[in-house]
Amino acid sequence: MRLRHGTVVTGPAHAEALRRTPIRRYVTVFADLEEALANVDRPAPRRRAFSALPHDLSSPHGARRFVRRTCAEWGLPDVLVDDAVHVASELVQNTIQHTGSEARLRLELRHNLLTVAVGDDDPAPVVLADPGRDPIQTGKGLRIVAQLPKTWGCVADQNEHRKTVWAVLVTSGRGN
Repeated sequence: MRLRHGTVVTGPAHAEALRRTPIRRYVTVFADLEEALANVDRPAPRRRAFSALPHDLSSPHGARRFVRRTCAEWGLPDVLVDDAVHVASELVQNTIQHTGSEARLRLELRHNLLTVAVGDDDPAPVVLADPGRDPIQTGKGLRIVAQLPKTWGCVADQNEHRKTVWAVLVTSGRGN
């Protein structure tokens, strides 16, 4: 039985089998209906939302709308939403400006951490430009992105000829 963000299993063996799989990161497993009902207001262990944005000048705007809507559904505080919107917009803008790829935007909320990640079809890692090298192309957007989160980075998948740029923001504990 599926109950909001959880699953009620048919017995202890089934529950133990599910608890040993990666599904437990996304769906809470309850031993019985009574336990599930007692946890009805408890949020999912991990929430994810995706949006594929076309290689188009309107995509940063679409990213901002998507992030605001998703964060509102998750009950996140406004200050965190503003930072997440800014990070997503800048990362999508970089994808549109520097690649020929669509931007694959992913939001993930786990515990008190919100990850904003944008993937594209260019394996070249992002580079935080030295502002002294070229005063016109200083990489201001990425510099701001680097200052907002707890941490950020870029992961390239050479086999798939892709990369993902991600940033982790800390929530106030709400919505997780």
